[in-house]
Amino acid sequence: MHFDGASSPTPVPHLPMAMPSAAEVNEALQHCLQLRQKLLLANMATNREQEEASVVYDETLKLAIEIYDTVEFKHRNDPDPASRRAKCEKWGVVYVYAPGEEQPAPTPTPTPTTTSTPVTSPSTNP
Repeated sequence: MHFDGASSPTPVPHLPMAMPSAAEVNEALQHCLQLRQKLLLANMATNREQEEASVVYDETLKLAIEIYDTVEFKHRNDPDPASRRAKCEKWGVVYVYAPGEEQPAPTPTPTPTTTSTPVTSPSTNP
């Protein structure tokens, strides 16, 4: 097993060293320095991406709210609130309920009934 869990061209095994030589210590140090450099580069990339995302965050949030409002406006005439919410949720609208507030149960849709005459056995009256 390596320090970073991955294979590398010059692997440094993670073994306890009892009385290591200067070369073994130097090899472990160089490996740790390489890992630290990778970490610093990854942190810089993450910070840059976060800054780029923060530039468009406000505009993106406004667009998302506009889309949610448009979807809810389209379904405003649905008389059943649960049905209206279900339709809006299909478009990505997310409803957050306050603590203690129950999510409304959807109104059950009526099931079609078929009228049929019961099947009876023929009478065997003599």
